[in-house]
This record gives sequence, structure tokens and C-alpha cells, in this order.
Amino acid sequence: YSGSSSSGSGPSGLLFVGLIAYGVIVFLKSDRENKNDYSPSRFNYEHIDEVSTVDLIQKNDPLFSASKFKSFVGTTFVGVQDAWSNRDAQAMRPLTTDSLFKMYETQINDYIKSGKRNVLSQQEVRDITFSNYRIDGDQEVITVRVNASLTDYVINSKTKSLLSGKKDFVFQRAYSVEFVRDRGTTSDNTNKVESNCPNCGAPITATTQLECEYCNSLLGNSNNGWRMNKYGAWVWKS
Repeated sequence: YSGSSSSGSGPSGLLFVGLIAYGVIVFLKSDRENKNDYSPSRFNYEHIDEVSTVDLIQKNDPLFSASKFKSFVGTTFVGVQDAWSNRDAQAMRPLTTDSLFKMYETQINDYIKSGKRNVLSQQEVRDITFSNYRIDGDQEVITVRVNASLTDYVINSKTKSLLSGKKDFVFQRAYSVEFVRDRGTTSDNTNKVESNCPNCGAPITATTQLECEYCNSLLGNSNNGWRMNKYGAWVWKS
């Protein structure tokens, strides 16, 4: 009577093996879909001494407002993301440093040439934390952690067909975002409008003017000189 063998080669054994294989496939698929998900729930939420960081900033700039800066960070973050998604490099111009602008401009042009669009939508900034402040040569540098949620996928810009990602998958991500300004700049909470270029002194002919017509320096004092300089995934510490 050979049927008494429990070798696992019967239907129940095959089903068990099949379920294991299915589970592995689902796990790998899920892992691929979440490979760029930087949700705080997936990591140990390390302590950041935000109070000490803000204290350091205010030693050099007594009028610095942490709440106003966070509001500026949130607006700038979403503004840059929207500009990227719309493939509109010029919309980033007043928000970023020259180096970051040029990098994004090149990447956006590559997307345009290839007929693709990286869509970022349903954006929500959930939390902003001061992480670091330092003096780097002739610049002040503030690094913040931005926790945000968004969808992230790529489409054909003409046919709108999906090329990669999922339109309905909302990522929870943590970003490291760096802002810089000239050392010695102080916060001005009066929101005054400059009538001359701070670099060369040439007259500013329109309130919507982003660049000096003479020296090409960026204009605008509403951000107290701060501009986004670096942007990437937050590196979680164990």
C-alpha cells in the first residue's frame, strides 16, 4: 500500500508549496513597490534636538522665527515638487540655488525630450523638524527633515499612459532638505519690497521680477535670503 507515504507530493503538498511561492512573490512585489517609501513607521524614529538647533540659529539671527521658516519650507517644498511634476524649471528659479536649479533644469529637459512626465500629486507636508544648523564658509546652512505623503508615478506626456509606478499608491516619505543663505543675513519681518538689486544696485522695474536685468542675481527678500540647496531621502540612524 504505497498511498500511506507522507512525502508531500500529493495535492495538499503541492498546494502548500504553491502558497509559499505565492507568498514570496507577493512579498517581493510589495518590497519593490515600497523601496522608496521612507515612512517613519518603517524605521526607528531617532531623536533630533530641534530646540538646540533653533537656539543656534537665533544666536546669529535674533529675529529668526522657527514657525515662519517652517511655513516657508512647506511652501517651498511643495512648490519645487509641483514645478518638477509640471516640468516647469523656471518656477523653481526663485526657490532654489543656482546649482540645484541647473540640476533640475537638466533633468526636466531630459524628461521633455523623452516624452515622459513624473507626476507627483496628493502632496501633504505632515511634519517639519529642524535637524542641523552650521556655518559653511560664507554661508549659513539649515537642514530640516520633511515628512510628507504623495503619489509618484511616470506617464507618457502625450498619451497619458502609465509607464511606471501606481497612480493610487500614496507614499509616506521622509526627506532631508537643505537651505542656505549668505552669512550675516538677518531676518526682516517687515516684508519690505526692495527697489534696487542688492548685488549691483540696479533699479527693480517690477515687483514680479525674479532676476536683475543687469547682473542676473536672484531678487526677492520675502524669504530672508534662504533658498533650497539640497534635497534627498532622509538617512535614518539606528
